[in-house]
Amino acid sequence: MAQTDKPTCIPPELPKMLKEFAKAAIRAQPQDLIQWGAEYVLLYRLHLLEDGRGERVLE
Repeated sequence: MAQTDKPTCIPPELPKMLKEFAKAAIRAQPQDLIQWGAEYVLLYRLHLLEDGRGERVLE
């Protein structure tokens, strides 16, 4: 892995999101965790956009 001089910026909401993701995954016990996780993150992002807390990436 290449090293860079740029500091890593972790969004303050990331730890909470990861905790919620882990709890939801344990409850759901999905067969395909990758697919389930992709859908979870998409829905989480849409929820943030609806609440006006997310940045629009695709226009």
